[in-house]
Parts: sequence; structure tokens; C-alpha cells
Amino acid sequence: MYYLPHVGTVWMNWALLGSTVVALPLLCIFPERYRRTDLDLTIDVSPPPVGEGDVQHAPDDTDDMTSEA
Repeated sequence: MYYLPHVGTVWMNWALLGSTVVALPLLCIFPERYRRTDLDLTIDVSPPPVGEGDVQHAPDDTDDMTSEA
């Protein structure tokens, strides 16, 4: 736009003001949606019943090594 004769630069201030005036109401109209956060907050994860889902550990081999000594 600078290369066009008789255009000037005053229009840039008005363009910035106009774009702000148009953008702010649009931001207020459309709400934000955080779908991942909503999903994380609404899922109820209950612990498994006692006795189910317990971690079973492998046998400890350190006792074998100490008995040989």
C-alpha cells in the first residue's frame, strides 16, 4: 500500500481500530471449549476392589545370593 500514490499511512490507525472493534465482540460471543480438560474432570475412576488388581512381584533373587556365601 505504500507504493500507491496519495494513500498515506493514516488509514493504518483506523484499520487497527476497526479490526479491534470487530474482533472483541466475536471473542465474547464464542465461548472457549477445553474438551480435554472437561473430559478429565468428568471421568470417575474408582480404584479396583481389594484383592483385585494387586501388583504381584517377581521372586526376589537376592536371598539366593546371600545363602551361597
